[in-house]
Amino acid sequence: MIEIEKNLIISGQVNGSFISEQSVFLKTKNNEIIILVGCAHPSLEKFIMKAQKITGIRAVIGGFHGFKKLSYLKDIDFIGACHCSKYYNLIKETFPRQYKRICLGDNYIF
Repeated sequence: MIEIEKNLIISGQVNGSFISEQSVFLKTKNNEIIILVGCAHPSLEKFIMKAQKITGIRAVIGGFHGFKKLSYLKDIDFIGACHCSKYYNLIKETFPRQYKRICLGDNYIF
């Protein structure tokens, strides 16, 4: 992980079975992490586990791809699934309060 600016951290390369990716971790004023992923092809839980090494996670936003290990989301207040998320409905049913369907132009303040 590399802190490229105060409160802005790059996860570093996360390897998957066929593609590697990076994600961005943003620290909030309450010292919580917001995880921004692309498609999370290597698996969303790998990014969550990396962020947990820093501090607690407030939000995870991005494409969740085929992510289905929902226990990793149970302590996260804001679950923002968008493009490339196969299990929108399952996530929404399991976490109705935390789940947000993210769309182009949406604005959120943390």
